[in-house]
Amino acid sequence: MILNLRAELSSPGAYVREELIDRGWSIQEFAERAGISVDTVRKLIGTAMPMTPGLASAVARAFGTDSALWMNLERNFRRWKTMVQRNQGL
Repeated sequence: MILNLRAELSSPGAYVREELIDRGWSIQEFAERAGISVDTVRKLIGTAMPMTPGLASAVARAFGTDSALWMNLERNFRRWKTMVQRNQGL
């Protein structure tokens, strides 16, 4: 079976980046609210860092959401990437 994988799933970091824009928050402000370093935020929104349980808790605290949301986004993003990689090898 060949899947059509044209739709692209965004990383949790991309969602964080969009949320910062929507809220008008700087990276510094978000880092302070989340209790994480600016470097960590930059890596996260640049997709160089996966969402971990601790990071999900920090992001959830800053945005007033549930950490499970962020972990689900990470899990779904990783599954999608794996599926795309497997199908590119066909």
